[in-house]
Amino acid sequence: MIALDVIGIRLASPDDMPVLLLKESEGTRLLPIWISTVDAAAIAIVLDDSEEFHRPMTHDLLANVLDEVCEGKPGVINIAEMRDGVFYASITAGSFVFDARPSDAIATALRLAWSIECPEQLMDQVGVEVDESETDQVEKFREFLDTVTPDDFENDE
Repeated sequence: MIALDVIGIRLASPDDMPVLLLKESEGTRLLPIWISTVDAAAIAIVLDDSEEFHRPMTHDLLANVLDEVCEGKPGVINIAEMRDGVFYASITAGSFVFDARPSDAIATALRLAWSIECPEQLMDQVGVEVDESETDQVEKFREFLDTVTPDDFENDE
């Protein structure tokens, strides 16, 4: 099994479906999974350390139930396969294994700090090789864009 890290959610354009990016912990391949905007929001809330809600959201509730089932011991999320363009995942919680959509499983795993993995065969089938230096440059440029304002380009002369 390959350990995966959640890199984030990306949109190629505002009209496109969000893409959840998972990266090999010890490698350079990405596993892209297209998800709904609702699921992207559930994941982004955790990734962005956004505001907490007064009442538990659906994934918070599921995380609380799974934590009780596991008696506080960590479970595992397995992005198991892709068939006919659809990804399949499972949540292993103690002796229980639950079928789940990858987006729901990952939204829950992030809340519990559980590990995420996939079989080597899946990564070989749909993984995308990325050049680390290109990824670093893109991230640095995004950070720059997040901090720059139009006033930064005004000529003071």
